[in-house]
Amino acid sequence: MLNRITDFSSSPKGKWIVIVAWIVLAGILIPLAPALSEVTTNDSTTFLPDEAESTDVATLVEERFPADTTPAIIVFHNDHGLTEEQQGFAETLGAWAQGDEAPDNIDPNGIVSIFTVPQAAEGLVSEDGTTMTMVIGIEGDPNSDAFLDTVEAIRDQTDGAPEGVEVAVSGPAGLTLDLISVFSQIDTFLTLVTAGLVLVLLILIYRSPVIAVVPLLAVGWVFMIISAVAALGADRLDIIVTGQAQGIMTVLLFGSGTDYTLFISARFREELRRNEDKHEAMRVAMRGVGGAITSAAGTVFVATMILIFAALRSTSSLGPLLSLAIALMFVASITLVPALITVLGRWAFWPSRPQYEGAGAADEHSASEGIWGRIAAAVTRRPVAFLTTS
Repeated sequence: MLNRITDFSSSPKGKWIVIVAWIVLAGILIPLAPALSEVTTNDSTTFLPDEAESTDVATLVEERFPADTTPAIIVFHNDHGLTEEQQGFAETLGAWAQGDEAPDNIDPNGIVSIFTVPQAAEGLVSEDGTTMTMVIGIEGDPNSDAFLDTVEAIRDQTDGAPEGVEVAVSGPAGLTLDLISVFSQIDTFLTLVTAGLVLVLLILIYRSPVIAVVPLLAVGWVFMIISAVAALGADRLDIIVTGQAQGIMTVLLFGSGTDYTLFISARFREELRRNEDKHEAMRVAMRGVGGAITSAAGTVFVATMILIFAALRSTSSLGPLLSLAIALMFVASITLVPALITVLGRWAFWPSRPQYEGAGAADEHSASEGIWGRIAAAVTRRPVAFLTTS
């Protein structure tokens, strides 16, 4: 079965059918799915086991004290005590939150300060007068763009604070914004650094900018599709996708995708010396490495799927997403990657394109080529000695 798939993917007509099929698949799924960032959740209860006491408390609070708003807590602090001017700034901020210029999802009745609830001053101002808090309730889903934009708007209003006072927007609303911002930056940073590192390493290994782009293209293709599938699952099947899952998935896809592409491209380059026809060279190459790729992907698939049995939900939620990602990367590695490399043919290794040398010359060349060829020759001559030593 595996050989039939790889033979088709590297055939003269099959390679184009495979590439078109992947384009169609991406074209269907990606427009249907919301952005993955819109359906990820970073709520603390999604990270905890169902039986954890913290989960029970969160559920109990939601049942006994239901609220339509999430509080943003603004803290005003001056080591030498808050002045009248600084307290006046706090009053102005509260008035802005209640006014028409404030975002619509701020609840005017959800603002608690010494100016709206004077009798609560004992709980809002420290005994030494150095610190004061104000609570602003924000309506809507804490993960939505509208909610996060409102927290940003409140923080923007605090930028004009008088000299000598420190103002910070925290509480559940501020924490949510910070968490999502951190995870977003991590995802972008991880993707750029990982892609850059892979590109540099592949150029150094193959001394060809062409073949170095193939794994990046394949991984990017798979990443867009798996992101769409994950977003659809989170949106329609209530599958939990956390911010950390995206970062781990990115590294996993780049690691496995690059690994499998190296298997294929290295074997393909050897076969190009033995076979003049690029399609035959890829057919033989995939028959040689297909089993190794299947074994490697299967091992990772099982290992990631086992995560679903973890007690910690932040860990168990990784299982379906990562196993699906590695499964899709495997399918791409036995279809899309060989199709792309076959299209490129010998030009994939430009400027040092491998030339056809005939089977005998190629075997002799491979056996004596560099340190790896010599190591391989030594191992095959004395397999028992090397196996025992290792």
